[in-house]
Amino acid sequence: MNIHFTNVKWDCDNKNDLKKLDKEFTVDLYDIIPQDEFDDILSDFISEKYGFCHEGFEYDFTSSEIELGKQFKKLIKDVVNELKGDQNESTHTK
Repeated sequence: MNIHFTNVKWDCDNKNDLKKLDKEFTVDLYDIIPQDEFDDILSDFISEKYGFCHEGFEYDFTSSEIELGKQFKKLIKDVVNELKGDQNESTHTK
């Protein structure tokens, strides 16, 4: 699955460098998150959602890329917040 970035506003002082940078581009999801890490995120998500461990699963992207992007963004935000929570707990327990 591809993620399309648009209207990228680079933080760059050198105008020559800025001219070389794309304002729009497409990236494969697995270039951002390796597939095994993505699969682990999905695994944790479905176990937490249903409250049961599992012995494996298959998945397919069935929504439009726009809707899937919204769902993926929420999933990643939830994972990041969970990781932040784990870090806060470990610093408080020391």
